[in-house]
Amino acid sequence: MRSPPLRSPRWPEAEEEVQEVPPPPSTALSLLFLLNVALLVAWQLLLAAILAHRHDWPRNAAGAALGWAAWGLTYGWWYHHPWSPGVPGLGLTTP
Repeated sequence: MRSPPLRSPRWPEAEEEVQEVPPPPSTALSLLFLLNVALLVAWQLLLAAILAHRHDWPRNAAGAALGWAAWGLTYGWWYHHPWSPGVPGLGLTTP
């Protein structure tokens, strides 16, 4: 006996109404996004330059370890509790 074909719950059935595709972002929003990306790249380059020329290796290693530990505590422990604000991107603007 053959089983019926599997259907993904994401795909609408033929008789269901298909949602419209949202319009593309405005030019101002696209420029703001590109400016944020440029600032992030500049910040990363400045950080790399500071780490390469400013401090000695033990300070760089200690700073990297502290940063990694803070990231691990934030995303691995703190965001999983009900009293935390939640993971970024899942805030009030999410429908």
